[in-house]
Amino acid sequence: MSQPAAAQAPQLAYGLSSADVSNGFIASVLEACVTAAERGVRLDQLSNYRILHDTVRSTSRPPKPGYAAWAPGLGQGIVEIEDGPGGCDVSAHGAPITGTFEIIVMSLRARGYALEPEGEPHKRELHTKLANGRSVTVVLTGVEAGSGSPTPFSQLAASITSIAP
Repeated sequence: MSQPAAAQAPQLAYGLSSADVSNGFIASVLEACVTAAERGVRLDQLSNYRILHDTVRSTSRPPKPGYAAWAPGLGQGIVEIEDGPGGCDVSAHGAPITGTFEIIVMSLRARGYALEPEGEPHKRELHTKLANGRSVTVVLTGVEAGSGSPTPFSQLAASITSIAP
């Protein structure tokens, strides 16, 4: 009598691991979008070799009008960045939400960002006002796989906005 096959976790595309996606998401938020927001520039004005124009992204998911598609070198195809006049948005799937968000929150708090009191599960909001008067807001949201997510993977998103004085 044969043993039933163990259920296998769904595989991420492009041979990426959940750690790859987490690292790509973290780099996209901290090294790209937050840095650009703090400086008051767009991603194409940064000299960040780890963030590239997204050439893998399908035409079925074009960026919002007026926005440019970017991706981290690690995580390209799963981690997506849209940079435009309203700010910078990062989305990904398949990374652990809690651990990924904890790293981002700790890094931003070390940079002087204030964490708003927790509201919804898997939602974190951080704010800072820089010495030059610029105000930056980072909102992190996540949905665990199987809890309202249309895919078998966790869903992560970050929205970074900047307001000049």
